[in-house]
Amino acid sequence: MVLTSPGRRFVDLRVMLPLPSNHEEGGVSHLPVSSVDWAIAGTSESGIRKGADGEDISHSKWTHWIDSRTQLDPVDLVADEGDMFPQLDGTTLEKGRMLNPEVGVEADYEELWDDGEPTPGALGEDGQARPLVGGAARCIVMQMEDQNLRARGSVVLLGQYCQGFVRIGDEIAAQRWEWQLGRGWAMTIKIGELALPCLEIIRQATNKAADQELQFGQQLWKLKESVP
Repeated sequence: MVLTSPGRRFVDLRVMLPLPSNHEEGGVSHLPVSSVDWAIAGTSESGIRKGADGEDISHSKWTHWIDSRTQLDPVDLVADEGDMFPQLDGTTLEKGRMLNPEVGVEADYEELWDDGEPTPGALGEDGQARPLVGGAARCIVMQMEDQNLRARGSVVLLGQYCQGFVRIGDEIAAQRWEWQLGRGWAMTIKIGELALPCLEIIRQATNKAADQELQFGQQLWKLKESVP
């Protein structure tokens, strides 16, 4: 699942299937780090490029700020990019080229995406949705960076989902939270032992304004985006 904010900041969390049986029953899936296929946080951009026959092709690029597969120095700008082709069933086929970590060389790839719509409103822990101006969905993005500890973290709350991803040195952790009407928020996926401020950020969703900074343990998380 990829959560992308209106400002194009994203957290992409991909885990190996199948998930434990309790996941479908609303339980928390505590997964080992080895179950992560890929976790990424960064920014994305999209535009139009011309194809070989002069046709317009939608093209997207994702710049990695945190990556589960590799350590990124502050000056690194690792990215993957691909062309996007709408399918008749409403999905989008992404075709591109990127580094294959298993062989260490670039290779072609294809991925099929299904876009979802975020639930509108400010979604509370009590399971109630409070309407927002224009029927908007609540979005909050907070990030953390400590170069001395080689630490970076990002949390994106968008509608009924919240995902967080953090790396400190060689250690990574990730969480996914989901909201249901009448039931409120619940963690559904937990990977690794590092702490993430997902719940603290979720609790800001019903506030008129998100905090500019959040002290979470020894980490200072800063607000990057708040909509509306």
